[in-house]
Amino acid sequence: MTNLIVLHGMSSYLEDCWLPKLIEDVENLNIREINVPHFPLLKDITLKKWEAEFKKYLEKINENTIIVAHSLSTLFIIKMTFKYKLPFKALICVAGGYIKSPPKDFKYLIDFLPSETEFDYVKNTIKNRYNIFSDDDDIWNIEHICAYNKLLDATPVATNNCGHYGRKSKIKEIKELNFIIKNLV
Repeated sequence: MTNLIVLHGMSSYLEDCWLPKLIEDVENLNIREINVPHFPLLKDITLKKWEAEFKKYLEKINENTIIVAHSLSTLFIIKMTFKYKLPFKALICVAGGYIKSPPKDFKYLIDFLPSETEFDYVKNTIKNRYNIFSDDDDIWNIEHICAYNKLLDATPVATNNCGHYGRKSKIKEIKELNFIIKNLV
């Protein structure tokens, strides 16, 4: 039976965004369990702290797991999948992007950037990979989004006027995400 793990980004928990509607929409599907880890936010973020929280959920990840990752966690999950050799059913990224070096104000996030080897492992291990992105993302530009899609070899799912899908964008539902999950279950 399928289980779902939903990972948030760096500035807000997804309960403030589109997670309640996602949970409501998948309620009638054959999903055994939904887990939503809460990582430290903003200046409290370190890879070590996020990994410590993520490790609490490792035993729940198996070949029936769908992982939904938003923003910073789209990078984080690549590193964790490689490090722990995680096998799971699908990785659905929301607002994934990639740059070789973070901007000056975000240098503390450098440890989150996956290597090509880590991306290659995920490409070769996780069969179903998607990246849902918006044409007006205010964090990643189209080059960053294309770089992420290429490194992950993700199926790109383009949307319009959804921003970065965080609290600021005020998006309360991602229909494309719901559709992908329904097709995977």
